[in-house]
Amino acid sequence: MTTARVLTWEVMASRGYETAWAVLSGDALRARGRAVGTVPEPYWISYVLDTADGLLFDADGFVVDYPELATRLG
Repeated sequence: MTTARVLTWEVMASRGYETAWAVLSGDALRARGRAVGTVPEPYWISYVLDTADGLLFDADGFVVDYPELATRLG
């Protein structure tokens, strides 16, 4: 059985929001998300997360967009 969800929530500490798109299939999870905030400075983060059976973690990567800084990890 596959279950898909989209969640959005406010992050008060950064005066921003985050949205995650998640699909749970068996006991494996695939999720991607985006967060934006304005404190202490405007920023944007995108991420992708994959797990194998048994929910073992395997991050595909993160992208951070911060004033004068763009980094890709993963």
